[in-house]
Amino acid sequence: MRLHRKQIISIIFVSILLVMVLGLIIRTQEEKAKCSIKALDVAMSLEQYEIIQSCAEIRAPRAMALLAQLYLQGKGVEQDHQKAMELALRASKQDDMLGMSIVGRLYNNGLGVTQNYDTAIEWYKKAIELGSVDDMYNISIAYANRDLDGKNEIYTKLAREWLFNAANAGQGEA
Repeated sequence: MRLHRKQIISIIFVSILLVMVLGLIIRTQEEKAKCSIKALDVAMSLEQYEIIQSCAEIRAPRAMALLAQLYLQGKGVEQDHQKAMELALRASKQDDMLGMSIVGRLYNNGLGVTQNYDTAIEWYKKAIELGSVDDMYNISIAYANRDLDGKNEIYTKLAREWLFNAANAGQGEA
């Protein structure tokens, strides 16, 4: 049976990714994070999902955050906000910026938890400290939501400041 070029490339690609996953068992935490970042860089397929899942099982922080994102959005898995929170918190404990951002979004939108803008803001700030430009925008929305009745000018001012910071940092939605 003759294999087509695309099939050969796919087999090689999957083989390389599987070798990476197997190698994670003996690697350091830093190397685990590198593996899961590489898994993110490819289009999501069953093989990539399984790789992310495998990396998450050995507590690679970015893989846990990516899996949390999938559960948050219901992409490739049944949407489960509690599972998203659990994975995002685990990733956050290892200083994963995406994990912190997801925890912030869950609190900001009241998904699987009681809506709490102040808690969302705390998580967004943690992600911003690690360099998240998107969370500059998210925190502006959280501050604006915190002052929906318009009675507390401090929150409105903070919302504007963070939106300005996000725009200056190149965040597309700001």
